[in-house]
Amino acid sequence: MKHYLDLIPIVDKAHSRRRLMTKLCIVLSVFLVTAIFGMADMEMRSQYLQISKDEGNWHMLLTDIDEETAAIIATRPEVEHAGWYVSFASDSDSLLGKPLYNAGMSAEVLRNIFLTDLVEGTYPKHSDEVALSRNVRDQTALRTGDFVTLPSPSGGTQSFRITGFMDNTANLLNKDAYGMLLDVTTAKTYVNSTSFRQQYMIQFSKHTNMRKAIAEIRTAFDLTDDQINLNEKLLGVLGQSDYSYMKQLYIVAGVLGIVVLLAGVMMIASNLNSDIMQRTSFFGMLRCLGATKRQVMRFVRLEALSWCKMTIPIGVLSGTVVTWFLSAILKWLTPVYFDEMPTFAISWIGVGAGALIGLLSVLAASSAPARKAAQVSPLMAITGNAYMDGTAKSVKSAAKTQYLKVDTALGVQHAFTMKKNYALMLGSFGLSIILFLCFSATIDFLNHAIEPLRPWSEDIVIRSTNGDNRLPAALVDQIGAEANVKQVSGSRYLYDKADDNGNVFKVVTLDEAQWPMLKRYLLDGTVNSLQDGVDTALLLYSSENTMTTGDVINFDGADVRIMGVLSDSPVNATNGAMTLLCSEATLDAIEKVDGYERIDIILERGVSEMDVAAIRAMVDPTMHFSDNRLTNRQARGAYFSMALFIYGFLVIIALITLLNIVNGISISVSARIKQYGIMRAIGMTKVQIIRMIRAETMTYAVSGSVFGCIAGLPLHRWLYSMMVTSYWGTPWYVPIRAVALIVILVLATSVIAVYGPSKRIHNMSVVDTIATL
Repeated sequence: MKHYLDLIPIVDKAHSRRRLMTKLCIVLSVFLVTAIFGMADMEMRSQYLQISKDEGNWHMLLTDIDEETAAIIATRPEVEHAGWYVSFASDSDSLLGKPLYNAGMSAEVLRNIFLTDLVEGTYPKHSDEVALSRNVRDQTALRTGDFVTLPSPSGGTQSFRITGFMDNTANLLNKDAYGMLLDVTTAKTYVNSTSFRQQYMIQFSKHTNMRKAIAEIRTAFDLTDDQINLNEKLLGVLGQSDYSYMKQLYIVAGVLGIVVLLAGVMMIASNLNSDIMQRTSFFGMLRCLGATKRQVMRFVRLEALSWCKMTIPIGVLSGTVVTWFLSAILKWLTPVYFDEMPTFAISWIGVGAGALIGLLSVLAASSAPARKAAQVSPLMAITGNAYMDGTAKSVKSAAKTQYLKVDTALGVQHAFTMKKNYALMLGSFGLSIILFLCFSATIDFLNHAIEPLRPWSEDIVIRSTNGDNRLPAALVDQIGAEANVKQVSGSRYLYDKADDNGNVFKVVTLDEAQWPMLKRYLLDGTVNSLQDGVDTALLLYSSENTMTTGDVINFDGADVRIMGVLSDSPVNATNGAMTLLCSEATLDAIEKVDGYERIDIILERGVSEMDVAAIRAMVDPTMHFSDNRLTNRQARGAYFSMALFIYGFLVIIALITLLNIVNGISISVSARIKQYGIMRAIGMTKVQIIRMIRAETMTYAVSGSVFGCIAGLPLHRWLYSMMVTSYWGTPWYVPIRAVALIVILVLATSVIAVYGPSKRIHNMSVVDTIATL
C-alpha cells in the first residue's frame, strides 16, 4: 500500500455487508431520478405523438403569402417539411346527403404533417382525380376507380375519378361527414379564389431553436400577427413555447426536480452519517497515524464516490427497465397513438439525469459526514463511537417515565438526543411525504388538462337536426335491444324557457341510468330523490348563473326547487341561459315535450362495424348520427399516457419511501448496536430493547409525518395554484386522501422496519453486541 487512499477498497471489502445498505440507498436515489426523468421523457414523446395526430405535426402556419416567399422559406436549413394546405367548404357541400369537408394538399403534407395516409389506392395527381375518406367506402357502394359527381363551389358540378380512400378522422366521424382530398393545384382551380383559404404549413427539425427561426421568418418577410399561427401545444411539449402557462409548468417541473434531488441527498446523507458514527475508532486511528483533517475529509468523499462505480450503473439500468416496462404497457393500452413509439428506447435524458444527480447527491451527502469524520480526535480511537456525536454532553436529564415505561421513554429520548441524526431521519421521512404530496398535485392537473372519459361518455350520439325533439321514444327501446349495446339513454330538451322573473333556462331530462353518475360531480346539494321526484332539478355550474342550491324557480305556476349544483354533466352549458337537469315528470310539469332531442349510446367492448351499421340503419337519414368511438379512443390514449406517467411516479415514490424507512432504521440501529449491548449488560431484557427501538422508530415516523405535512401542504398548494388554479380557476383543497395514504404508509412501514433489527439483536449475545464495531 503506497497511499492512505489505498485503504478505501480494503475497508470497503472488510465492511461489505454494512456498506450494502448505503450502496442500496444510492441505487434507489439514482433509480428514482432515472425513472422519473425517463418517464417524463417518454411522456413528452407520447404527448408529441398525440398532439401531432390530433392537430397536425406543424409548428408554424402562414397565410396570405405568395409562392416565391413560400419557396424561400422551404429552403431554410431548419425547415424539415413544408407545403401548402388548401381548405374550402360551404354549408351546401354534400355527398350522398352527408356534409362534405374538402381539402387540398400534397402527399408530403398528408404523410409528414397530418401523419396519415391512404388506406387504399393512390394519391390524386390530376385535375379529375379525388381521394375520399374511408367512411365513404364503408357506408356506400363507391369503390376505387368509380366516378363521383360533386358540386363545385364555383357553381355547377364536376366529375371525379376516385383514386383511393384515406383514413377517417375523429372530426369527420363526430360530424357524420365525408372528407374529400384533392391535389393542391386542382384544389386552387376547383374553387373560386374567394371561397378558399390557402395556408403554408411549416415543420421545423427537432433540434432547431424554433422560437429564433420563427422570429427570423417574421422579420425577414415582414409578416403580421394575423398571418402567423403557431402550434403552441406542440411547441410547449418541445419546451419552445413562450406561452405563460407553459412557463409555469416548466417552473413546476424545476421545483419537483429540486425536491427529488433533496430527497436523494437526504437519503444518502442519513446513511453516510450513520456509517461514519460506527467508524469513530477507525478515523481516530487514521489521525493517530498522522492523517490530517483534510486527508480524512478527502478519504470519506473518495470512499463515497468509489461506491458510485457500481451503484450508479445499477440505478440507471433499473430505472431504464422500469421506463421500458411502462412504455410497453402504454403501447398495449393505446396502440392507436403509441404503436410507433419504440418500447426499448433509451431515454438519454433519464440516463444523464440519473447519473448526474446521483453523483451530485453523493458529493453533497458526503460533505457533512466528511467534516464530522475530520473532527474525530486521536482520543476517540480509544473510546470508540459512543460519544462521537456529543450524546453524553447533550443528555442533561433522565428519560421522562411519568407517562411512559422506561424502555419506551429511553427510545423517545434516544431519538431526540442525537440531534444531527434526528434531523437527518426527520428530513428523510419528511421529504418522502413532501415528494409524494408534490406529485399527487399532478393528479389534479391530469384531470383538468386531459379530460378523462366521463361515466356517461357515449360512443354514438343521435340528435334531432332542428332541435325539435323528433326522435321517437320507441327508438330507444329498439336500439337497447341490440346485443352489443351496453346502455342507451334518451333526453328531452326545452330551449330558452323563461321563468316569471325573466331568467332564461335550458331544461334537459336525464335517463334513469344517468342520475347516479352525477354524484361525484356535485359541488353542493344532493342527487337523491331527483330521479323520480317532481318539481326538483339540478343546476349546471356556469359563471352566468344567478341562482344556487335551495332557490325556487317559477315557470307559469310550476315551482321547481334547485337541489344541487353540478360541475359537469352529460349536457353542455349554453351561453345566455342557465342549464337545468330534471326528470321527465318535472319537465312535463313545466311544459309537455314529446319525443327525444338526443339519444346517447354506450357500446360494449369489441363491437363490430356491422353492429354500428345496424344501429345506423334504424335512424332516419335526416337525423344527425355522430360516431364518437375514435374520439373516445384518443381521449383514453391521452389520459392513459399521462396517468401512467403520474401514477408511476407515485408508485415509485411510495416504494422508495418504504425502502428508505427500512434502510434508515436498520442503519440507525446498527450505529447504536454497541449501546444496546451495554444496556443488555446492565440488565435490560431483549424485549425491552425491542420496545426501545420501536419507540425510537415511531418517534422518527411521527415527527417526520408532521414535518412532511407542515412543509408539504403549502408546497402542494403552490403547485396546485400554478398548474390548476391559474388556468382553470379551481380552488385548492386539502388533499386528505393523499395525506392519509402516505402517512399510513410511513407509520405501517416503520412498524415493519423494526422487525429485522430486532431479530438481529435478539439473536446476538451480550458479548457479541458490545464487541460489534
